[in-house]
Amino acid sequence: MTQAAGLTTTALGWLTSTQAKGLSSADLGILTTTQFGALTTTALGGLTAAQIGGLSSDSVSVLTSIRFGALSTTALGGLTATQAGGLTTTELRVLGTSQVSALSSSVVAALTTTQVNALTNTELASLTATQVKALSSDDLFALTTTQVQSLTSGQLGALTSAQVVAFSSTEIGVLTSTQIGGMGVVQVGALTATQLTAVTPTELGLLTITQVAGLTTSQIGALTTGQLAGLKAKEIAALTTTQISGLTVLDIYDVFRKGQPLSSGLTTTQIHSFGAAQHNAYMGLLPS
Repeated sequence: MTQAAGLTTTALGWLTSTQAKGLSSADLGILTTTQFGALTTTALGGLTAAQIGGLSSDSVSVLTSIRFGALSTTALGGLTATQAGGLTTTELRVLGTSQVSALSSSVVAALTTTQVNALTNTELASLTATQVKALSSDDLFALTTTQVQSLTSGQLGALTSAQVVAFSSTEIGVLTSTQIGGMGVVQVGALTATQLTAVTPTELGLLTITQVAGLTTSQIGALTTGQLAGLKAKEIAALTTTQISGLTVLDIYDVFRKGQPLSSGLTTTQIHSFGAAQHNAYMGLLPS
């Protein structure tokens, strides 16, 4: 089909999905926003990724939420990072889970914090691991606690260290045990001392041996005695002598003192690695 620019809005409104698919990218590119806005949901449903990719940001932004939601997953895969800036929050909120998953990681990366914040919990949960990695630190920090709780364990396990650090302690505090369980060594090891204060003793007690091994000496030292008391014997036994060195004298006295229930989780190697002050605390002595 040629001379598309000469078509009236009425004529454009009569196009079928097959006819719309027959329009070249050049044809669509020269349509005014008024003309493009005249295409029906039926016609829009027939557009290809290549056709969508050739649209101006203005053309994308004039689509009503219903019309934008009519685009196929294949077509949405053609959206460019430049066009992403033209998407309204209303348009984004009408996408189905398969449509959200079809967006390229470059489009997700180009979304503003306001746009990401507008996504529904269902939409956020449908982001792939690759898409989640494209979210900026500002995007993650701006998520509501409800949105954070919608993230899957698989998504959390895909985050980079820089992304994990971006979460506020409040956001970390609303994560469930299942979500924290989805974090790998990289994610757990990236948690800051401030973020760790938001992790409950129960959640710490549910960490896997692998996750415990990912804790740094400074992280161990940042845990409160109340949090340490949540650890299970198998977790304590898995601590390396380097990690053990991160325990404060009060940690050992209050939680791991000889005769205390959790002291049974300590191995002979761990006990022998104690410094002089730590050993005294283990034996029930504190500096005067």
